[in-house]
Amino acid sequence: MRPPILYLTVAFGAGLFTALSGLDLRVTAWCVLAGVALVHRRAPVGAASGLMLVVGWLWGPAAQRERAVTRAGQGGRHGV
Repeated sequence: MRPPILYLTVAFGAGLFTALSGLDLRVTAWCVLAGVALVHRRAPVGAASGLMLVVGWLWGPAAQRERAVTRAGQGGRHGV
């Protein structure tokens, strides 16, 4: 069976988008992790998708800090 990389990528992207949008979902992230712990044997793809959602959500603040430090997306020329 091939790994369902598309599902994992979409889940990571959803978590990242949520974090970059400024939503605070700490309780939801803990609930998802509890669900991952409960279903990881019976539904490994679902558990992996939930885990990737939380990882994407955790990656968001680091991406925001990096964007602020490097000023990415603010134009290369001054005065533009």
